[in-house]
Amino acid sequence: MRHPPYHLRPNKAIDRFLLVEILDILKRNCDISNYTYYGFGGPLLEDCRLIYSRFPEVKIVSIERDIDTVKRQRFHSFSKNLEIKHQDFSSFVADFSSNGREIFWLDYTNLDIGNFNEFKSILQKVSDNSIVKITIRAEPPPKELTSENSEEKWADFRERYCEEKWADFQNKYREERWEDFRKTYQEFLPDTAKPTDVDRRLPFIELLQEMLQIASQQALPAAGNSIFQLLNSSHYNDSTHMLSLTGIVCNRNKMSNIREWFTNWKFINMEWERPRKIEVPILSIKERLHLEKSIPTGDHTGRTLSQVLRYNIDRRRENIDKLKQYEEFHQYYPYFARILF
Repeated sequence: MRHPPYHLRPNKAIDRFLLVEILDILKRNCDISNYTYYGFGGPLLEDCRLIYSRFPEVKIVSIERDIDTVKRQRFHSFSKNLEIKHQDFSSFVADFSSNGREIFWLDYTNLDIGNFNEFKSILQKVSDNSIVKITIRAEPPPKELTSENSEEKWADFRERYCEEKWADFQNKYREERWEDFRKTYQEFLPDTAKPTDVDRRLPFIELLQEMLQIASQQALPAAGNSIFQLLNSSHYNDSTHMLSLTGIVCNRNKMSNIREWFTNWKFINMEWERPRKIEVPILSIKERLHLEKSIPTGDHTGRTLSQVLRYNIDRRRENIDKLKQYEEFHQYYPYFARILF
């Protein structure tokens, strides 16, 4: 089974470390020795390894349906505290019952209606003070017609009609695309959703966050005792664009105490505001060492680091923005090394 090289992607690595920071804050305020981490470890068990290195008292479970990936995981197993389960995640969710407290990372590579339903089910089943993180693909639906034989319809149209009619045709397939998306996800769509939300990436990312908020409210309605309190929300490019958000399931009567635990965290997002962008540049170790002598800067805009570097690492606008991102996340930026035998 093919897997993206998550261990070589700095944006993904930063997303991992944001979860670690949340767990650090949690550990300062409660005993986490009875917690279990559940995730999709992938062939190299990167997230599991990171959790174990920082929180060795936490039990770790990796869930994987592909047998060859399971074999690779067993080869890379690093602790008796790690359990590798060969099981489809939907079956795991159906059989799951809480035993202590949980940390879940639902790290999906796709966007599917089942992702939302599994997210709801986990929120309903975990104990209070459990952490739940979900990462989903945040690419707008493809621009091709969603009806059958769309390619044939497109070719037929080009043969029959002149170029001036293309705008009308494009509007038609956009309407079909929206209708297909609306029918698939209507259970989680906010009333304010509109067809143009699926035309551009950032509006689509914000729409997905609203949909996950609705899913959390359906799982833990206002009449119940528990609530899903959002803690962080980010989006980044990981070969495809991803939305990743993390929250804590807590008792409504104790929510103010838990909010106080996290209130001073730099990356907090408790009110479902716009997701934070993660887009750090690809830098050499030499460049990083050179830049870090100037961090923190006075302006935090990326301009000072651009002047320090004295050349662009990307187009001018993206260069400034990415260096700003680097200053913000540099302590989480991983070091990659090549070893020759």
